[in-house]
Amino acid sequence: MQHLLQGQEDRINSQSRKGIVAHFVKRSACYQDHQQVWCQSKQLDYDCIKEVTLYKVRVDIPKHLDKAELISFLAQFFKELVPNECVCKIMISCGKFLVEPNLPATEELTSLNLHKVMKSSKTIYLQPDSNIIWQPTAPIEVLAVDTANDREQNIKPLDEAIEEAVSAAYKVSNRPDSTTKEIVKEFVAKMKRCDGRALDIVDPSEALTGKDISIYIDRNDVLETGNSEVTNLGNEFDPRLPLSVTFYGETAVDYGGPRKEFFALYLQKAYEQLVTNEHTLSLQDPMLLGNGYYALGVIMGLSLMQAGPTPCLINSLEGDEPHLVQLRQGLKSTGVLQLMNKVPHVLKHMTEISAPPALNITRFVALFEVKFSPEGSSKSRTQRKAYSGFVKYLREAWGGRRADGKVTLEKILKFTTGAYTEPF
Repeated sequence: MQHLLQGQEDRINSQSRKGIVAHFVKRSACYQDHQQVWCQSKQLDYDCIKEVTLYKVRVDIPKHLDKAELISFLAQFFKELVPNECVCKIMISCGKFLVEPNLPATEELTSLNLHKVMKSSKTIYLQPDSNIIWQPTAPIEVLAVDTANDREQNIKPLDEAIEEAVSAAYKVSNRPDSTTKEIVKEFVAKMKRCDGRALDIVDPSEALTGKDISIYIDRNDVLETGNSEVTNLGNEFDPRLPLSVTFYGETAVDYGGPRKEFFALYLQKAYEQLVTNEHTLSLQDPMLLGNGYYALGVIMGLSLMQAGPTPCLINSLEGDEPHLVQLRQGLKSTGVLQLMNKVPHVLKHMTEISAPPALNITRFVALFEVKFSPEGSSKSRTQRKAYSGFVKYLREAWGGRRADGKVTLEKILKFTTGAYTEPF
C-alpha cells in the first residue's frame, strides 16, 4: 500500500487534479451487525474533488468506550488502509454533508452517546486527518460524495422540482386504491431538499442540522406577524425546507411542535377573521395591500406539506377577485396549487368543508406509533406499564372523567401535535 501525508505536496497536487482523493479495495470480510462504519479519505482540494471512494464494514460497537478507545476500535478494521501515524475523527451524515456529532459542550464523544446520535441513520464515518492515496489492485466500489459546490448544483430549481413532484403524485393518484394522504405523501417526499433539516426530530439528542426557514411569531398577533414574516422572506423562501418557528419571548427549540402549533393558531385566526358564514374569503384592504392573502396561501400550502392541520378554510379557490388571485399565487409558490389542479382528490380535500370525524380513543391511539425497548428487558416492562397508564388516562378523558370533563381527547391531541383535529 502506498500512502502519502500532507507534507509531500508535489504528489498530492498531482493526484488532486484528477479529482480522486483515494481508492480503497473492497475487502471480503464482513462483520455482522447493525451499525455501518465507513472509512473516507480527507479531501485534497475542496473545490476540485468530485468523487471519493468509500469502503465499508459492518461492526458491533460496544457501549463502554471513551472517545480514544472508540476511535481505536473503529480504526482496527481499516488498519491495512490507514497509516498508523494518521489520527482519525468520527463524522455523521447530514443530508449529503459530513459533520461531527453535535453534542453539548460539556459532553465528550463516547460510544454510548454515539449510539444515541446514530438512532436514525445507523451510519457513521471514520475520517483520517491526513490525505491518503491508495493504488487499488482490484476493482473498487465507488460512492459519490459531493463537495459544497456540487451540493448546490444538485439542488434542482424549484419549478423543476415541483413539476417532478406533481408528476409523481399524479402517478400515485392513478392507482385504484390510492388515498389523498398517500398522494400528498408522495408529493412531499419528491419535494424534499437533500440539504434540508428533518421535518420532525423524535429524539432531542439527535443533531439538529440541515437548512430550514426561521420565522418569529407573536402569539398575541399570530395572523399579522405570520403574514409579515412570510411576505418578507424574499429569496430565502423555499417550500422544500421546513419552517422553524420561534414565538416571541420563548426559548423552545423547534423540533416540530412549535411549527405545528403555529399552523393551527394561524389557520384558526384566519378562519375567524377572514372567512364568511358561506365559507368564502372576505376582501379586507389591509390584508390585500400587505400581500396577506399571498401569505395565507403559502401557509395553507406549507401546513399541508409539513404535517400541520388540514388547511380547509373555504369552499372554492376560483374567482378573479384580487384577494383570491393573491391566495392562489401563495399556493402556487409552494407547488400545492399545481398539485390541486392535477389531482382532483387534493382539490376536494382542500375545499370540501365538513365537520372533522369524531375523535374517539381508537382513532387517537392509532395516530401514534409506540416503540418499546426489546421484549423481556426491564426497560420494556417499565415502558409498557407507563403506556398502560397513559391509555387509561385517555379512556377517562374520553368518558369525561378527567377534571370534570375539562380534559378532552381534542385537548390532549392539541398538546401532543399542535392541532385540535387529526394532522393530515
